[in-house]
Amino acid sequence: MPRILPVLTVACLVIATADRACADLVAHWTLDGTSPFTEEVTGNNTNTIEVGFVTSQQPGIAPDGGESVLFADDGGSSISAGTFEEDGDYVAASGDGTYTILSNFSVTAWVNLTDPQSGNERVFFSNQFSSGDGHLFGVRNFNGVTNNVFVDFGNTRQYAGIGLDVDKDYFLAVVRDPSGGIDTVGGDLNRNRISVYDADAGTWLTADGTQNKNMRLLNMTIGAFTNDLNGREWHGLIDDVRIYDNSLTTSDLEALVGGGGTSFILGDTNNDGVVDTLDID
Repeated sequence: MPRILPVLTVACLVIATADRACADLVAHWTLDGTSPFTEEVTGNNTNTIEVGFVTSQQPGIAPDGGESVLFADDGGSSISAGTFEEDGDYVAASGDGTYTILSNFSVTAWVNLTDPQSGNERVFFSNQFSSGDGHLFGVRNFNGVTNNVFVDFGNTRQYAGIGLDVDKDYFLAVVRDPSGGIDTVGGDLNRNRISVYDADAGTWLTADGTQNKNMRLLNMTIGAFTNDLNGREWHGLIDDVRIYDNSLTTSDLEALVGGGGTSFILGDTNNDGVVDTLDID
């Protein structure tokens, strides 16, 4: 029998070191506490969130002093995170007028992979993938990289070339900017950037891409591929999942991990903001 887990959405967050409006944070799943609980969006509708085969109240991996959720390989480990309507209301199932982020957005989460990827990919967040605005976030063994972080932008996949080690805490962020002009170390984005923060090492790695897709907040799922629980479930901890309707900058991301971190650009070993011959040891 599915359990009900706390999934809390906060309507406003002011990120330190950044000048941001309250509306920037669209959704925030803290994944703290235990059942039964409801989700609330911008003070409007509240609905129970269906959860299957997960273990709540695990040690938190986000720097907020909270808890995390353990997802297991049991053919149904997931959290149904629901759908958002155009007016900001949350609904438990699909509905008309689904809210789609048409321009800049960011998705962030803290994860810890307890079992290496084998067979199909491990997915930590997804939305309705039958549309061109569907997204899939996870890891898969690809191109010689074990647990290679990827984003699938509506059936067009981008691999970061960054592998996650087992039993380590990571902060993952996917940032989309259609204009390619947000403030980042080392230059502008092409269209999107995948950023990975290794909490143990205190270092950042990033990979840029050209994919440019809107994001439909329909039938969202944490810890699995929406409507497809066939071996793609996440194995391990997930904590503090967020969606923003803007492109988070380097300063924003560093604030979310508690400030700090070095080598923000993949290959920039001397942390001077560019990858050049000076990075060769």
